[in-house]
Amino acid sequence: MNDPKFTEKLKKWFDSEHTDANIREGALLLLQMNNNRHLYQLINFDPQGKLELLTYELQKHLNYRIEGMTIDDVRNYDKAVTPVLQTAIDKTSEADQIAKQLAPHLPVVESENLDSIVPSAIVAKGKRADHDQLPDNIQAIWEENCALWKKIKEHFEACKAYDMSCDRYEGLHAADEDFKRMLFTLKEEYYAYKQAMDVYDHAQPGDAEDQSAEQQPEAAITSKQIGNARSYITKNLDQLIGLMEAGNTDKADALRAKVNERVQLLITAKAEITADTIAKLQQAGITMEQQASADGEEQPESAEEEVTDEGEADTASPEATPAE
Repeated sequence: MNDPKFTEKLKKWFDSEHTDANIREGALLLLQMNNNRHLYQLINFDPQGKLELLTYELQKHLNYRIEGMTIDDVRNYDKAVTPVLQTAIDKTSEADQIAKQLAPHLPVVESENLDSIVPSAIVAKGKRADHDQLPDNIQAIWEENCALWKKIKEHFEACKAYDMSCDRYEGLHAADEDFKRMLFTLKEEYYAYKQAMDVYDHAQPGDAEDQSAEQQPEAAITSKQIGNARSYITKNLDQLIGLMEAGNTDKADALRAKVNERVQLLITAKAEITADTIAKLQQAGITMEQQASADGEEQPESAEEEVTDEGEADTASPEATPAE
């Protein structure tokens, strides 16, 4: 159980002056979470010399506790995510060796529910045999996903350097201080990859202008656009609801229009939207029906365009941290 009172003790420790007595108090807090008596004794023997290590260890535990998680939740997350990514890496690497002419291979999952992927559902696929006959915008989806898969593997390999689940948890979500944003970024990159591959695998050979109007919008929407749209919705939906509750109609209407643009992009791309998000969208006055676009209206096309609305673009890069 995540005890809020204990979490408050951790927060207060960081705000206190780190005297020897305070450091020893912090060591006791850490002992209560990790039961590492050897580390506890080391810190007590040399408080100031081990302050940096203690701060790192306590911050690591505070990060997930602030999110309402326990160490068991972190371990369960590790157990759920690690086998899926490891299997995907193993299967694609094996396929690259067996069919080198089709390398690189990418992992594919047929399941509609990407929240409960099991390792056995993952298969590896190489470039389509008719790749060169496909429209340029469809061929580009393959290249984009090759680059995206490489990034996912780099993030995952970085976290494997650690043995403890709480260390791996941080590494799994790259080097961003915001725990929830790290989780969302990795998850959405993975799901965006799945969506783009779905468009790729269902495309038909031939020029882009020969495809039906119904197919064309799906193919034109890239994985980056889908990820950006989901990120924008997540970051602004609660703010929109807050503006509505505060009676700030003008700002709420303006933000609702921007959020709705992203919702329409996801609907057009047939991208998955969770039940929780749908409920919040309805609360914000946004329907899940596809709306006709006015002539000349464009969807956000790039990460740079998203930055205009969101502020600074998210970054995620592996960062070395001291091991226990």
